[in-house]
Amino acid sequence: MMRSMPESADIRTPPFLERMKAVFASERSNQFLLTGNIHDLVDASSLPTPVEDKKDLSAINSAWQGLSTFLAKRLSSRDHIVIRYHIGHGIRFLSNKDRAACRKAYAQDDRSRAKGFDDVINHSQQDPVLAFKALAELTRLNTAKPVSVIIDYAELLFPACEPHMQHDSDRRRLAIVRDWLSDPRFVQHRGVVLFIAETAASISTRLRNLPHLTNIEIPLPDSDERLRYMQDIKNDGDHTLEFAAEFAENPQMLAELTAGMTLRDLHSLMCDARWAGKKLDRSLVLAEVNRLLRARIGDHLDIIEPDYEMDAVIGQSALKRELDRVRQLMDIDDDTLSPVGILVAGPNGTGKTFTFTAWAGSCKRLVVMLKNLRGSYFGETDRIFEQVRGVLEALGQVIIIIDEADTQFAPPGENTHETESRLFGNLIRMMGDPHNRGRLVWVLITARPERLAPDLKRSGRAGLHLPVFDPEDEDREAFIHFVLGRAGIDLTTVDSSVQQVITEKTTTFGPADFQELANTLRCEIALGRSANVETLQYVLDNLVPIDIASQRRKQTLQAVLHCSRASLVPPSLRDVDRLQIRAELNLS
Repeated sequence: MMRSMPESADIRTPPFLERMKAVFASERSNQFLLTGNIHDLVDASSLPTPVEDKKDLSAINSAWQGLSTFLAKRLSSRDHIVIRYHIGHGIRFLSNKDRAACRKAYAQDDRSRAKGFDDVINHSQQDPVLAFKALAELTRLNTAKPVSVIIDYAELLFPACEPHMQHDSDRRRLAIVRDWLSDPRFVQHRGVVLFIAETAASISTRLRNLPHLTNIEIPLPDSDERLRYMQDIKNDGDHTLEFAAEFAENPQMLAELTAGMTLRDLHSLMCDARWAGKKLDRSLVLAEVNRLLRARIGDHLDIIEPDYEMDAVIGQSALKRELDRVRQLMDIDDDTLSPVGILVAGPNGTGKTFTFTAWAGSCKRLVVMLKNLRGSYFGETDRIFEQVRGVLEALGQVIIIIDEADTQFAPPGENTHETESRLFGNLIRMMGDPHNRGRLVWVLITARPERLAPDLKRSGRAGLHLPVFDPEDEDREAFIHFVLGRAGIDLTTVDSSVQQVITEKTTTFGPADFQELANTLRCEIALGRSANVETLQYVLDNLVPIDIASQRRKQTLQAVLHCSRASLVPPSLRDVDRLQIRAELNLS
């Protein structure tokens, strides 16, 4: 007979709870590991409100509750005896009535055990091993109602580390819980056990790999939930929203802009604005989102809103046309038309990051710069990725830029550490998740695309290869005119013979070299020289570019091999056979 879950789905019922209900009702599992956004508020309006709370003037406090409190009240409202275990407080019962019911069942066959029951509960804070022995026994009691257990801060009780690094009491505690959760009698039990931790990676694999333990990840609130929370605040008489200035009349805009924030973050943002007397605007909100994300998960991503678009990119006419085509496809309401990822190859100094940041700005999407995904401690890399993934999937409609991608995601090999392999595998799975297509667009930028694993470069991942080459012909001329014009040199007024000399002396120059030339020109002008041809010639005679021509040649040839569009190959290389390129690069 299946476990009954009589209540119907409610628009206010959190989605993670619906998933738990489905798993529990099917008898697949009665033990859960809840991870993700566990420190946030949960919409508790679907819970029955006790009579004594109905006159509470702070309705927002009862409508939105902490996760552990919400779960306890939810189970209690479904006729469960609820026990909470906290490493700092020990075993606690939701009510004196629950405690009395357990005490009675515990001493049913031997009344002298009643004192022992009280001693165990009172000492559970000092002795976690004793506490978990008691919890296992309490769930086996013959009580009229099922006994359910909520365990907070599970990562502190069952940390992810090798067994030989654990204290003896840690191993004993883990052994007790494994026996408890694997006991067939408990698996068929009508109660549930809920472990709450920030990330699954922070929990011992010997616990989270138990066959009946189901991991439920609680996502960050989406825009609808953030909007609903703001409306509840406003209806509750809270005036913090008035300090949202341009968002006061359009809270939907604020709800969308605060993607990545928790509900607690959102309320703190408005409270801070009220306290400081500041009116929130778009830039302040984005700055606060970044600050809060860094505080929560560390310096692993930056959310930016580019202040320039593709009109700031000079030259690169073929690439600009192709990127405009991709942008139009992304705007169509069909996720299958959007690329999953774009591999951006090209020699050093061609402006790859600048170009694609400008393109992201023209797409009118948030841009996330991803970095520093590796941790120094055991399990830290897994935890970082889990948190970053939660933020990215909550943001949605973002372009993720990973610069120097070959150093971030080198292909795993025979000597690759297990952590590196997991990081690579997690990235591959995230990129290939159909749910993320159209919402997350990955841009992997590198001058060494050959160092990336084939799995990362294939179709369905970063399968669209759009390299950035040194500009040639009209594009090169337009770029030179623009760069030197910024330094005060107008080449349209220069004699053609002088232009020929300039062309000859800058034959090996790439975009970065021209930028260096322009900067040097500005320095000379700032020191008193005139902005004229003589100064330009003086700088050209004195400037010696860094000799990396051989390296850049190899990078250019690799970019040709990693190019999805023939129209993007520069004129000087269009007639070069790929076999010739591979031979020059000594590739088999």
